[in-house]
Amino acid sequence: DINFQKNKWTIYTNFTGSRSGELMGWIIGVDYPDRNWSLNDTGIYNIDQYNGTIGIDYAVGKKSSLGISYSGGYREENGNDDVKNYITGRPSGKIDSIIRSYAVYNPIAISNSFNLHYLNKFNQKGAQLSIDGDYFNFYRTDYSNFKGWTQIPGMQEPEGDLMLYYNTAKQNILIYTLKADLTLPTSFASWMFGSKLSFITNNSNALYYDLQSGSKVYDSSKSNIYGYVENTQAFYATGTKNMNKWTIQAGLRAEITKTNGHSYTLNQIHEDHYLKFYPSVAISVEANEQNSFTGTFSKRINRPSFWTLNPYRSLLTSFAYYDGNPALKPEYTSQLELGHNYKKLFSTSVYVNRTNNGFDNLTIGSMDTNLVYRTPLNFLTTTKYGMTEIISFSPLSWWESTNQFNLYYTDAKSNLSIVKDLAGWGKYIATSNNFYFNKDKTFSGAINYWCQFPEIDHIGRSNTYSSLDLGLMYTTLNKKWNFALNATDIFKNSAPTIYTTVNGLQQSFDNFQLSRSIVFALTYKFGSNRKSDNRKSGNEEEKSRL
Repeated sequence: DINFQKNKWTIYTNFTGSRSGELMGWIIGVDYPDRNWSLNDTGIYNIDQYNGTIGIDYAVGKKSSLGISYSGGYREENGNDDVKNYITGRPSGKIDSIIRSYAVYNPIAISNSFNLHYLNKFNQKGAQLSIDGDYFNFYRTDYSNFKGWTQIPGMQEPEGDLMLYYNTAKQNILIYTLKADLTLPTSFASWMFGSKLSFITNNSNALYYDLQSGSKVYDSSKSNIYGYVENTQAFYATGTKNMNKWTIQAGLRAEITKTNGHSYTLNQIHEDHYLKFYPSVAISVEANEQNSFTGTFSKRINRPSFWTLNPYRSLLTSFAYYDGNPALKPEYTSQLELGHNYKKLFSTSVYVNRTNNGFDNLTIGSMDTNLVYRTPLNFLTTTKYGMTEIISFSPLSWWESTNQFNLYYTDAKSNLSIVKDLAGWGKYIATSNNFYFNKDKTFSGAINYWCQFPEIDHIGRSNTYSSLDLGLMYTTLNKKWNFALNATDIFKNSAPTIYTTVNGLQQSFDNFQLSRSIVFALTYKFGSNRKSDNRKSGNEEEKSRL
């Protein structure tokens, strides 16, 4: 990080780079009446990743500033997938056959982002206008060599049953956004009005070539060329009123969205055009020096990622694949929460939230074949009732502790005949502890732990999983140097197993893309100690859908 100030100019830049190797994968099990079907995907990934930002701000006058910034990123993976699909007979338990595949691939992703921002502070009371114009481009290329075969126990690999494919894939996402926010404090209330326009295009393809003849033969049945356009116009307003011990905030956001997804290979078009409103209300009161109460209601939207909208077929084995869904729609969540805080030590809240048109990945198996595929669908209505307790205290002058307990009941209803409704209790606990080893609090340690007990997860039930993290940090008195040593997920127990029933077949899904790591970080700050404004660009929501 470098931050430099001179007269009316501010120049800032930062750069991060990493090289890592990871072992990741997942296991899917499907329990048929006459056989057990399990798919084990393991992969080794070597990842090079670099990100950087540079920006310049200029003070146009005493009350306004103009700035421009650029952010770029590069990520390259060299990896392989080794997938084993075991077919086990019942009740003998003997392996009938192993459907195998092995793929080597090299995805490269490059991102470029420009932000132009303007800020004008009209007066000392907080009236201001901020404008952000953003451009973002994400470009990803990938290739893979895929080899699949059926292996009979005790026999050599049957050359005649080999499936050989070469696959290329590209994704080019362009996002343009323009966002303006106006803050106007008045004697009655403080107001904020805003508008945001976003224009998104996503052009991608996945091309498969059969190599069994010794040369590349294009396979149109597995390939796809896809284009997606999404335009959204949002208008929002918020008012905040302070009355003695009361604070009332109310807001409304309106969004007009138009989407068009076109699969050129399948000659299919999916269009949607809708207007949605998202209200929010928050009320708080300081009853006395020891007690305060809050109440909130909000409605929000969760849009699917760009990749899940692409009808791209990803082969896992000869009899298993993943499909995107261009007809996937957003899900909507409404939440009501009531809270109480006592002496800033105990914070209690009770809540209910409801998600309509919820989406999730479904693994669907056929009763009369070995074919299994996985695809995202809208089919869930989920209601959750819960209570959260947070306790923050300092048992000793050098020990700060924050502890959380969450108890809730989830009712998930499906509108698909192949998925049954589920309901049940869940609970979550977490503790975060900081220890200071000197009076200046420049040398500290941390012990953090969380545990998720069995719960309803979309259409499945999870097991118990948890994580223990440890850390040490030392900062020099002048705040220039910072040394940190952190270990996460020490016992390698942070990945859940989800148990589901789809189409009458019991399933289990294990994801062992664990986050266990040991990281040593050394940081030195150049230039002034001026605190960063931590300002965000106007397209953070859109970029989170990558």
